[in-house]
Amino acid sequence: MAHASARAVATRAAESAAAAATTTIAGVPGLLLPQYCSGCGIKMQQVDTDGPGYFIVPTRLIELHEAAQDASAQKSSAPSLDQDQDQDDYAQATAAYPDSVPGEDEEGADQEQLPEVLCQRCFSLKHTGKVKVEAAEDKLPGFDLAKKVGRKIALQKDRRAVVLVVVDAWDFDGSLPRTALQSLYPAGTIVPGELYGGSTSQQDGPGADTSAPAAVRFQLMVALNKADLLPKQATAIRLAQWVRVRMQQAGLPRPDKVFCVSANKGSGVRDMVDTIKTALGFRGDLWVVGAQNAGKSSLISAMKRLGGSSGQRDPTVAALAGTTLGLINVPGLPLGPKQRCFDTPGVPHTHQLTALLQPDEVRLVLPGKSMQGRTYRTSAGNSVMLGGLARIDVLDHPGATLYLTVWVSPYVNLHLGKTEGADARLLRLLGSQLSPPASAERLQELPAWEAKDVVVQGDAWDKSGMDVHIAGLGWVAVGVKGQATLRVWVAPSVAVTTRPALVSDYAVEFARPGVSVQLPGNHSTGAKAQGKAQSAKAQGAKRQ
Repeated sequence: MAHASARAVATRAAESAAAAATTTIAGVPGLLLPQYCSGCGIKMQQVDTDGPGYFIVPTRLIELHEAAQDASAQKSSAPSLDQDQDQDDYAQATAAYPDSVPGEDEEGADQEQLPEVLCQRCFSLKHTGKVKVEAAEDKLPGFDLAKKVGRKIALQKDRRAVVLVVVDAWDFDGSLPRTALQSLYPAGTIVPGELYGGSTSQQDGPGADTSAPAAVRFQLMVALNKADLLPKQATAIRLAQWVRVRMQQAGLPRPDKVFCVSANKGSGVRDMVDTIKTALGFRGDLWVVGAQNAGKSSLISAMKRLGGSSGQRDPTVAALAGTTLGLINVPGLPLGPKQRCFDTPGVPHTHQLTALLQPDEVRLVLPGKSMQGRTYRTSAGNSVMLGGLARIDVLDHPGATLYLTVWVSPYVNLHLGKTEGADARLLRLLGSQLSPPASAERLQELPAWEAKDVVVQGDAWDKSGMDVHIAGLGWVAVGVKGQATLRVWVAPSVAVTTRPALVSDYAVEFARPGVSVQLPGNHSTGAKAQGKAQSAKAQGAKRQ
């Protein structure tokens, strides 16, 4: 009797926990759905059709549920000898659902038993590449990484933790979530660094101790995504050393590991997963963080392919920034039985140029194939236009000439010419020979350019020594012996930084003055530019 009573109490408690972690649908009694979208992690609702998280229950789920209900009714009409065992099994199964946000309680929410349901936004992005309700974008919730992730890592003393920051190899400075990562460390343990301003601490010297503070309860690892887009000269060893230098200059501790990976091709993913699995030990959590459009969700999908669960509860992947909106407990990864993986929302970076662009323009700016630098031998009084998105003026340098090697997407046409008359030339060429944007009218919709002067120092004429990086667009490597001054014209919100050259080699053949087209037929009229956008859109779902 006591056993039966205890079992009944356990069953009711399990049912209550399951109800707290699920959503019931009016008019469909007994149908349980997850509270949170499996694509982006937002809490779903059926009240505001234009609000974030709105969803429609797929008809197939209702039909399957009704069929199961009918079969259950027929079965229940006959006595069952295993009724008590069924109750025990149900209690054990439903007890797995916590009474808090999925992925946020100590043991996590195992919702794999529930059907996969997407919110309206994720469904539209998955099938059309566009959001259905533009007005809802301004209502999307924010995400506090320090509160949601840092606090949980600090409290879970019986679990190891690895923070894997996904950074875009093509846009490292623009996609490194420096401030967000600093928020995970105890106050006073992080130096300002020199990235995006701030002074370089004396601790940043060659002999500095750049290890993580002793109070930190996680290992920091870096996944340099899209490494396959860089030229062969950028070897894995060379890239890892370069990343550690940039992390130090950003005021961050030296990462425990640096992985050069490609989410699209899957290269480097297996070694990364094996290393993380070892680091997590018997019981641990992997927290995947990164800026918007760095390829974080794509990398998780690559890890799921490695685990044989591709296509099952995959995070939403799109060229649109901010596809992940809440914590997602990602199932199906090739980790240990007591190890979990959490996807986190992309950190918004308003200092990236891509934050100002429309989705079709973002697809053109993000490189989808191996990058090839275009080298110019030029001199003071000349300018290089990077489509209609930025311009580099050469102001001063030693000697007769210097060398500029531009590293941007092949969909971005370039132009080298005299600085005098450059503004009028830009308006004349946009939509016919220069893009993106596809027209002078679209250029007028973007913020007016602002001049930002930068000084670079080089020690040789035969290789690039410094990069001028434009966040969200690419970089220009400078080859000069001595000091040179450049003026960068770009939207005021876009960050411009200098750094040691990522790729020091020049192009085999130098580009000539005038328009430089890297892809055949990319002299774009407005219609042709739209065609390129459609072509790039087709690659968008495959892009890292």
